Amino acid sequence: MKPVRRAARYEGMFPVDVDADSFQRMLDEVETVRGSLDGFDVCLRTDTDGIPPAFADRGATWMLRAFPAVVEHEKVFDEVMHGPPR
Repeated sequence: MKPVRRAARYEGMFPVDVDADSFQRMLDEVETVRGSLDGFDVCLRTDTDGIPPAFADRGATWMLRAFPAVVEHEKVFDEVMHGPPR
C-alpha cells in the first residue's frame, strides 16, 4: 500500500477500480498514517448512470461524475445545475 501511504502525507487520493473492502483498507491506512481522516479528500468515480458506489458514504468527500462518450448536452447541463440523480 505504498501509494496510499504516500497519498496520506498529502491532501487526498483518487482510488481507481476499488471495491468496498479495498476502499476501507485504504481509508484505514490513511487514518493510521495521519491519525484521522480530517482534512483528507477522497474522490470516487460514479458509473455512467451517475450513481455513486454503495460504499461512498464511508469516506468519500468528492464524486467525479462519468458520462458516456456520447451524451446529450442538455443532460450534462441539467446535472451541473441540479446535481446528480438521487
